Formats: sequence, structure tokens, C-alpha cells
Amino acid sequence: MIMYYFVQIVCTIAQNLLLLFLCNIFFVSQKSKRGIRMVAFLTFCSISVFLSLYPTLSIIRTLFWIVGGTLLVSVIFKTSLLQAFFSSLSMVAISGLSDIAIMVLMSLFGFRNQEIIEEGNVRIYFIIISTLFSLFLIVLIQFIKGLTTEKKIGIVSAQVLLPVCPSLAVSSIFACLLATDISNKTDLKYSYLFVALGLLYTNIVTMFYTVWLQEQKEERHNLELANHHYAMQKAYYEELHSQQEQTRALWHDIKKYLHAAQIESAGGTALDQLQGMVDSITPVVDVNNRVVSVILNEYVQAAEEMDTRLSLDIQIPSQLPITSADLYILLGNTLDNSLDACAALPAELREVSIQLRLHNQMLYYRVVNPYADAHFQRSRSHFHGYGLKNVKAVVERYQGNIQTSQKDGVFVVAIMINF
Repeated sequence: MIMYYFVQIVCTIAQNLLLLFLCNIFFVSQKSKRGIRMVAFLTFCSISVFLSLYPTLSIIRTLFWIVGGTLLVSVIFKTSLLQAFFSSLSMVAISGLSDIAIMVLMSLFGFRNQEIIEEGNVRIYFIIISTLFSLFLIVLIQFIKGLTTEKKIGIVSAQVLLPVCPSLAVSSIFACLLATDISNKTDLKYSYLFVALGLLYTNIVTMFYTVWLQEQKEERHNLELANHHYAMQKAYYEELHSQQEQTRALWHDIKKYLHAAQIESAGGTALDQLQGMVDSITPVVDVNNRVVSVILNEYVQAAEEMDTRLSLDIQIPSQLPITSADLYILLGNTLDNSLDACAALPAELREVSIQLRLHNQMLYYRVVNPYADAHFQRSRSHFHGYGLKNVKAVVERYQGNIQTSQKDGVFVVAIMINF
């Protein structure tokens, strides 16, 4: 009896882990609030283990898995309640399908349904084999999802699942041997039992580890692209800053030429030179912050070339508690997208509104632009596909909040970062 409860508890915990793995296939996990996520998982795990010890509470246990699983998924993963509901419902369906399949399989070995349902040696192995089969179904879903997803993710998924396959195959063979053993009414050997449970958890740990390795690889790839993007932007901004310094020097010299023009009669050479200098000077935006000024000057010039109006509301100090690299990513990527969106519109509708303020150690950044229903043009950045993703990564790094909305042809990006 004690061994039965032990196996029931261990396999229920395994099913809880399988729910997380199933959701990890489709959703991105929350990076913040790790303490809340851990408490939610432990609470869900404790209640599900308690209910699993009472076979007569099958309906209540199923309802709890659906409702409690929905709440758990919504806390741990970035998803809506409806998606979380279907995820927990899918896990219940996978568990039910596994139970039915293994029950049919064991009936082929001569076991009666009553033996499988009642507490005993047969029930113990049924629970283990059914959980292994649930694991197999989830791995199969991961593989199919990879094959049917764009960007050739199927190849990557096959590599991720490759370490799991030998262990899963050994587990399946061992489960069949166990079924044969108990079909011959052989006494239960605890050593076999622990081997079966060990194989089950080895598969689960291997899956989570390999998926973690894949996520780390993707993050490194995205980071390399972001760093390359930043390096290109930084080189351009440094060159632009040098040009702005030359422009300021020209404004300084203009005063001397004006004084000389007053001395010369009828204008003369000084006025001609002055006119030429004024014509060569481009507008300079100075918002009391060197990095932000350089970035905005680039986009003011780009907006003029695209016949787009740029409205600036900037109130920031000379120093901000955010790195230059992160400022380049935040402003550069959002403004790239805004100008691209405006490019698809008639000239009279092209307008981008920018608001950047620091108040009470909170940085508020807001970009508003109209957009057309047609596909946006390709960004001036070669890494446009990673633009908004990199912005979100920066915001999360500072424990900030980003909100995007689109309504009535207007797209808004609002970012708040507390320092």
C-alpha cells in the first residue's frame, strides 16, 4: 500500500512537469516574478497530489486540473486565459488518452479492467507506463510542431529531441518487459519499480535540459544580431556626432562673418560666404543629452528625406540611468518601425510623435504613428525582424513595462522604466 501511494505521488508530480513542458512548446515563460511562479507550481502540485490519492474523486481531480491548470499556465507563461484553458484541457486529454491506450494494451496481456483500477501491483505499473506514454505523446507533439513551424524550426527541434529518444526507447522496452512480468503473475520487484521511475524522470529532466539549451542558443543568436545592429548604429551615430560638432563650429564662425559683412560695403564676399555656409548647415536637435540628441538628429534628417513630420516632446537630463547601447536599441528600433509605417501612407498623413520624459526616477517613452493596412516596407535596419523583440528585451532587463496598441489606423508604443 505504501509503495502504491509513493508511485502515485511521484507520477502525479511527473504529470505536473509534463504540463509545463507541453506549454513550453507553444508559449514563452515569464521572466519576472519567479517567486510567485514557484509558489503557484508548488500549490498546484500539492493539491493535485492530494486528489490523486483518492481514486473516487476522479471528476473533482479532472475539474481541478482544468481550472487550476489554467491559472497555473497563465501565471508561469505569457499567454491569455483562453489559451491557458486549452493547454490544461489538452493535458487532461493526453492523460486520458494515455490511460485508455495502456488499459487496452494491458488487456491484451490478459489483465482485467478491475485489476487495473483497484489498488495493487497491476495498478502501480499501469500508472508508471501510462505516464511514460503521456511523455511520449508530448514529445511527439513537440516534434510535429517543429516540423510544421516556419523558419525550419523542425530541424532544430529534432536536434533537441535527439538525446531524449534513446532514453525514451529504453523506457518503452522496459515498460513492455514489466507488463510481461506482471502478466505472468510474477511478484513485484521494487528494484524494477525504481528503475522504471528513474527512467521516467531521466526522460523528463533530459527534455527540460535540452529545451533549455535550445533557448540559450536562440538567445545567444539574437544577442549577436542585436550587438551587430548596435555596432553598426554606434559607428553611424559617432560619425553623425562629429558632423554635428562641425555644424556647431560653423554657427560659431557665422557671427564673425556677420561682423565682417557689416564692415564691407554692399555685402561683398563675406555675405556670399555666409549664405553658402547657411545653405550647407543641416538642422541640429539638442535635447541636453548627447546620446539622445545624436539619435534624434539622425531620424529628423531621415524624416525630412521621407517627407514625414516629426513632433518632439523631450524633457530629460544630460545623464540617464540607462546605457547608451540600450538607448540606441529603444529609440532606434521604434523610430525605424514608425518611419517605415509612415512610408506606406500619403505625404499629408505622415507624422510621428515622440515623447520622452524622466520624472521621479521613471522614464516614459511614447511613439505614435499612423499606419496602412498593407504590409510595412522593409526597415532601414537589416535586422528589422528583431527590432521590437530587442526593445522588449531591453525593457525586461530594466524591469520595465511595454505596451503596444493599434486602433483606427494609429500605432502606439508606450514604455515605462523605473530606476
